[in-house]
Amino acid sequence: MKTLILMLVFLSGSGMISVAQNGKCNVVYQGKKVFVNSIPSDAYTVVAKTKYPASGKNDAASAGDVSGIYKVVLTLDEALEKVQKGKIGDFDAIIVYGILKMELIKFNDANPTYQCTYNVKDYMKKCGAITVYYLGLPIKEYDVVKSIEVTNFTNLGQLKMGKDDIDNFMNKLYESACKEGKDSGLIFDGIIMDDPEMAMKKGFIGGRTIQLIKTK
Repeated sequence: MKTLILMLVFLSGSGMISVAQNGKCNVVYQGKKVFVNSIPSDAYTVVAKTKYPASGKNDAASAGDVSGIYKVVLTLDEALEKVQKGKIGDFDAIIVYGILKMELIKFNDANPTYQCTYNVKDYMKKCGAITVYYLGLPIKEYDVVKSIEVTNFTNLGQLKMGKDDIDNFMNKLYESACKEGKDSGLIFDGIIMDDPEMAMKKGFIGGRTIQLIKTK
């Protein structure tokens, strides 16, 4: 069993920092909560560990999705099939640490809050630590400083390369927000990219609107 009370973990390889719970997961796929770039605050038990089931068929199916979410969906589909066949126990949610590291979990409480700790990107010195609320929302009240359209995901250019597709995608959000902040003189401490239907849509190819926010 894992219970999250307070976290402060530095992940230098991906430029991530985890802090105290600060958000709420907002995405469901086939009745299962999907925690990406976040760790649940509610106590839970790990039912099984899993990873993206790489195959020619799955790679071809997910090739157009720049977010990496389609690979998470394919992982969930396989896990749900295993539950039906009795190979693993039922679960409430999936924690996505990366394409090759995920956990299927069961909450200890029948009525979880779905609050979580969202990671912070902090590898651009002139931008600083920015919380990435990826597929969720902050717990605190906030003001929207500016909404921007992030595009050109297929041409990453000088983007800092992360550990996998999901990390690359969040780096793109972070760097785009930092550039906008620098160019426009904006002060913000978070990025929201929330789409409750994103898992059902199996990711996306085109541009996406994100919000630069300042928590109160």
